[in-house]
Order: sequence, then structure tokens, then C-alpha cells
Amino acid sequence: MCVLVLVILSGNLLILAGVRKIEEMKSVTGVFLANLAISDLGVGLICLPIAIAASVDENLLSIEFVCCVDGFSLVLFFIGSIQTLCAISVHKHIAVVYAMKITVTRKRAYMMVACVWTISLLLAIGPLFGWSKYIHIPGRHQCSTPPPTDRVILSHMIMLLGFGYAIPVFTMIFCYSRLYCTTRAHLRRLKATAISDAISTTESDLINTLVLVLLCFILCWLPFVVYICYGMTKKPIPYYLPTIAFLFGYGNSALNPVIYALRHKSFRKGFKAIIWRITRFHNDSPNNTLMTMVNKNSPRMRLGQKTVAKANNAILVVEPLIREDRLHLKADGAGCC
Repeated sequence: MCVLVLVILSGNLLILAGVRKIEEMKSVTGVFLANLAISDLGVGLICLPIAIAASVDENLLSIEFVCCVDGFSLVLFFIGSIQTLCAISVHKHIAVVYAMKITVTRKRAYMMVACVWTISLLLAIGPLFGWSKYIHIPGRHQCSTPPPTDRVILSHMIMLLGFGYAIPVFTMIFCYSRLYCTTRAHLRRLKATAISDAISTTESDLINTLVLVLLCFILCWLPFVVYICYGMTKKPIPYYLPTIAFLFGYGNSALNPVIYALRHKSFRKGFKAIIWRITRFHNDSPNNTLMTMVNKNSPRMRLGQKTVAKANNAILVVEPLIREDRLHLKADGAGCC
């Protein structure tokens, strides 16, 4: 799990740095990507460290405050991440299908983000005020809501299942299906005036991206849905099921930067530039800068600079002569013929 923490933190911090530094990411899409990165960072900074600490000392989760913080942060950031993925699909659907009618401005994007966090906060804070509760079951490394023993707890689990999986899945399938059909129809119209191979490649890339997005989301959160549904049946839950469910959920936070940002060519270039700047930080330290200044002022460096300058001057003088000789040779050759 420590490796998972490092992957989540590095990938999502890179996304936030990219949104700030890369021009292509300073857009409406960048707003959603930044929000997704913040949600996933919450998982990596709060949820996973508590799970790691609980795996060492399970009694940590017996403390009521720690248990409430763990359960609250799990629901808040998991639902926030899932709802952001849903918002991204809605944004892409509007941008492609209703491109001439509706424009998703930054203001509307911020309103969608506000709705995401409102839903997440209501579902996370409910158990703290009597709408279900957070408990620690021995043998587990997370605090969660108990199996439904009354209608109040059952209603909270149904809302978690609806807003955490069912609604996002159907929304993403609908939006991406419409997006694919619209884009495919547009590409077919372009085949009459464009190279068909390029159009086929674009269509293939689109299919691969949409299938990857849907499959990763469904597969990463399916164990969690099985875990919730199993709890609703009031049957004993297998000891391994909660661990698998939460690990797959954590894995989704690690995969999101790769799926939604790092696969884009322009974003990859920007990320490489950011990493290059970080690696150059040591080379730009004061000691290295001082050594560079000393070397520049050294006699050998000045001699080398003079030599380079003389060589450049010689090239400037010789190049016109070479071009003139070539013109004479061509003229002579034409005359001979």
C-alpha cells in the first residue's frame, strides 16, 4: 500500500502542476482534472495512511475520533472522485453533441464542481449526525457504515450505492455512447474530403479511450458494489471482500491521472517539461551557478570564446564565397551543354 500512496501522490501532484503550468490544461477540462486530482490526493493523503497505520495497529480504529475521520474521508473523497468522473463525461457530452447550442464555461464548470462536493459532503457527514454511523469491525483496516439493521441505515446505503456507482455508470455509458455516435458520424462525413486511414485511426483511438475509461471505472468499483450489496443481505461478509473492495477503490485513484491526462500527447509534453525542470533544480543551485560564473571568467574560457567567435566570423566570410563558386560552376556547366 505504501507504493500505492507514492503512485497516487506523484501522479495527482503532477496533474495539479500541469493545470497550473501547461497552457492546454488551463481550460474547463483543467478545472475538472484539478478537482479529480484533489479528490484522489485526499485518498492518498488521509485514507491510505490510516489504513496502513491500522494494518500495523488495529486498535487505532477503536478510537472514535479516528474512526469517524477515516469513515468520513473515505466517503467524501471516494464519492467526490466518482462524481467528478461523471461530471467529466457530462462535460465531454455537451462539448461534442451540443457544441453549437451550449457552452460549458468556467463558471458552469465551478458550479458542477460545487454540486459534486455538495453531494459528497452530504453523504459523508450524514453518519456523523444520525443518518447511519461509522463503526470499526474487527479484522478490517477501515471504518465504514454497519450492515442495515433499520430503514435509516438502509436508506444511507442505497444512496451510497446510487450516487457512488449506479447513477455515474449509467450517466457515463449514456454520455460516452452519444459522444461516440456523434463523433463517428462526423468522421464519416469527413472521409469524402480526407485521408480515410487517418480517419480510421482517429475513430480507433476514440473507441480505445472510451472503452478504457468505462472498463476501468466499472472494474475498479465493482468489488465495492458487491461489498455494499453483500452487507445489505445481512449475511456474514467474507473477510477478504472489504480489503479487495477498498484496494480496488484506491487503485482507481492511481489510474485516474494516467487515463484522463497522461494519455494526451500535449499533456505528456508538458509533464516531461515539468519533470525536466525539477531534475534541473540541482544544476541551478547557487554553488553550480557560482562555478559556472568562475569558469566563464577563467582565461581558458575567454580563449575558447574568442576562438569560437573567430570561427563564426570565418564561416560568415567563407559561405558567400562557396555560394559564388557554385553559381560559377553551374554557369560553366550550362555553357558547355
